[in-house]
Amino acid sequence: MEEDQTEESMEEGETHEGAGCPMMLQDRKLKGKATTFSGGWNIGEFVGLLVSACMGSLFSDGARLAAREILVWFLNGMMNPQRHYLSTTMAVLDEPTIFVIASEFLNDIQNAFLYGELTDTVFMQYPQGFIDKQYPNYVCKPNKAIYGLKQAPRAWFAQLNAWLTDYSFSASRDDPSLFILNSGDLHMFLLIYVDDMLITSSIHAAIDNLISALARAFPVKDLGQLSYFLGIEIDYLISGIFLSQRKYIKDLLERSNMLNAKPMTSPMAASLKLSQFDGPEFTDSTLFRSIVGGLQYLSITRPDIAFSVNKVCQFMHCAKVSHWSAVKRILRYLKSTINYGMLFKSSSSLTLQAYTDADWAGCPDDRCSTLAFCIFLGKHLISWSSKKQKTVARSSTEAEYKSLVTTAVELIWIQTLLRELGLFLFDATYSLVQ
Repeated sequence: MEEDQTEESMEEGETHEGAGCPMMLQDRKLKGKATTFSGGWNIGEFVGLLVSACMGSLFSDGARLAAREILVWFLNGMMNPQRHYLSTTMAVLDEPTIFVIASEFLNDIQNAFLYGELTDTVFMQYPQGFIDKQYPNYVCKPNKAIYGLKQAPRAWFAQLNAWLTDYSFSASRDDPSLFILNSGDLHMFLLIYVDDMLITSSIHAAIDNLISALARAFPVKDLGQLSYFLGIEIDYLISGIFLSQRKYIKDLLERSNMLNAKPMTSPMAASLKLSQFDGPEFTDSTLFRSIVGGLQYLSITRPDIAFSVNKVCQFMHCAKVSHWSAVKRILRYLKSTINYGMLFKSSSSLTLQAYTDADWAGCPDDRCSTLAFCIFLGKHLISWSSKKQKTVARSSTEAEYKSLVTTAVELIWIQTLLRELGLFLFDATYSLVQ
């Protein structure tokens, strides 16, 4: 990006025309002269505020601007230097929703965060290469969200939510990333993950109409039939859809130098007990956290490693050599089962079945129990979990009841989600495994 300089002084209220839409800065906290530049921000001197360190940078890809220093002035005029924003979180789709809705097409919104509308008043330092020498102590006021701004994801989601609502979609009450459109024979479902959209519909032409309408509002890249999404590979078979993460497993094995390791037939020994007080520390804690984090994401399509991954995840802060040995065994198991995945057949019953169990006082450090459950929709596994309970159970019965409660909560959520999709279940089975 070339440096853009202002050659002459400008009176207050005057604008500097640029490639973008000029907007004037009007704020009683700013004094002196205000200058408007292209690119969606204004500059002005902020009274009583020390602009300090910066974060982010100018990306080489398309010269994308990223926010350097973020300073938020709330609408009530109060500045809190310890909290620079009110809310930044955006909706993230839940894993069971992906399995319940077999999406067909994938679309990507290019530079999505640049379309968000800011609701907070935000100030930032000059972007690199764009400093006004006449007013070097001034700051910028973004008129729209930009990359590097913590409010940008939420602002973009709000903008997309408003557009989809105008298009007659309604947001799901159970999964905020799911949007539903029901109109006569048309049933369309849309899943949002940041700037990616998964679309499925009972009428194929409706998908084309939606993509065309989206393209008029945002720069949409149609990626066609869904084949790869968030590390998940989708294969279309005669009998149904097969989900796997072969490429992701191979990348994990390469990062951990385990490509030539000897395969194993099980991810963890049944009698293994891991403790934070085990043997010597593992020296490369960064590698441990990186590989274990990858294994945690891999369990999206591999419920067979959920229990063992949960065990090693408990030692991210104090990795030992024995913990790394357990991680390597999981990797060796993955090498022997790299082609494993989940098959969703085109025909199946709509009966919910849930299984749950608990390992009473299984942790040698704090004696907390480990709960586990798996939920089937027909013959398809759609939700599962294995995690340590937060409190100590004084009996095996108490541990199992806690596990049963957690499973019931998940079942109620899935039933509510299915009702929103127009599927009403009258047959549900619950099994407590001793």
